[in-house]
Amino acid sequence: MDKIEEIRRRARRAEDISLERAEAPRTPPETRGGDAVDKNPANAESALKRPSAALACERKNYGGMYAAARAYHGRHNPPGLEDADYWRRATDEMGIVARGFGNDPFLVGLLMAVYGELEREYARLKDVDTSSK
Repeated sequence: MDKIEEIRRRARRAEDISLERAEAPRTPPETRGGDAVDKNPANAESALKRPSAALACERKNYGGMYAAARAYHGRHNPPGLEDADYWRRATDEMGIVARGFGNDPFLVGLLMAVYGELEREYARLKDVDTSSK
């Protein structure tokens, strides 16, 4: 029952924030480098109250992290069945890629998912190779 009340409370708060935004006078945002900058202090103040405001200030390079994870996957797929150093190189390079983005937890999670996929693909290829002999 407490969870339902919490959900209702959050929904009412979200409605209140939406009403505040709709009623607040807005000035057209300036565009600087492709990013919209809203100069209305009322909007800035309400934005700071939102939990995502701190993350917006940080501006993570998600596109770069996705590209790095995709490039890593492309370089290591398909896994080498006959290459004894394959897994050592894969883990070493994963560390290098992660450090390039300050060991960002988002990128580390992507790389771990890719590594798991490489392990699954290796097992599949190994089964196919074994069954064909």
